[in-house]
Amino acid sequence: MLLIAWMLLIFNLSAQTATESSDVSGGFSYKLASFFIKGFEDKTQEEQLEIIEKMSFPIRKTAHFCIFAGLSSVAFLNINFFKVRYFTKNVLAFCFSSLYAASDEYHQKFVLGRSCELRDWLIDTAGVLVGLLFCGIVVIIVNKVRLKKGGKRKMRKKELVNENRFITEELLKERQSNSDLIAELQKKAEQINLLNDEIRELKELVMANNISDNENVILETEDGVVEEVTDEKENILNYGAVIIGKVVMSAAEYCGRMASDDEERLNAAIADIFERMESVKTEVFDIISSDNSEYTKRSLMEREYRSAVSFFDRTASRF
Repeated sequence: MLLIAWMLLIFNLSAQTATESSDVSGGFSYKLASFFIKGFEDKTQEEQLEIIEKMSFPIRKTAHFCIFAGLSSVAFLNINFFKVRYFTKNVLAFCFSSLYAASDEYHQKFVLGRSCELRDWLIDTAGVLVGLLFCGIVVIIVNKVRLKKGGKRKMRKKELVNENRFITEELLKERQSNSDLIAELQKKAEQINLLNDEIRELKELVMANNISDNENVILETEDGVVEEVTDEKENILNYGAVIIGKVVMSAAEYCGRMASDDEERLNAAIADIFERMESVKTEVFDIISSDNSEYTKRSLMEREYRSAVSFFDRTASRF
């Protein structure tokens, strides 16, 4: 209703003849001059008319500007009731108001003493733009006030769809990440089980070699020579089994510490640790079967253990 009333107001003003329009603008100019110009009423009539004539033109054009700024603002408020984007509201309000300004100028062509001028239409259009700018500022202020008061901005359908899509993608990423983590934990569990099997075999080896002092043990060397295991050799066998057990436990511990998103790189590192562990086992067996003294054998096996742990630490530190 307000929009229709505003359009009728513009139509009635444009329907005034040139004389009627001049009288209205002249009367308004006289009141402004009387209020703002000191000593205006003391001037002669000719001087007053000259001043009013100079003021009438900018007043009429300012009236054009303001009345169409009001039209675009009212049009924006009416379009705001429709569920369209903010940019679309501005475009519709601008097109409507600018076209009505063009029709208003064309209407003046048929009024006595009035004319249709491009300049007036450009002034009207400038007023339309300023009116929409004013509406935009009001919208920003109102939204800020609502947010400060704890109000929640109403989301458009497109925004809700985009937000739901984003949340769904994040959930899928988290699910995939959890699946990868579970798979990695399962692989590590399998590796730990293999290490536990190694430890169990070593314990059985220690128990098998844990023979009383009165019993003799027969040991077959790599060359196929069968020889009797003395107490000294029994002790070295037990000590070697302990060293290998410690290496296996250390390997399992360092493998459990490592974690990486690069699965190929992680598996390669674990393989290096297993290879080093097997190398230590071979070295320990070689040391046991060597001709060195018991003290030297123990020292060599301890050195192998420390070297292996140092290798494990360097490998794990990369993750």
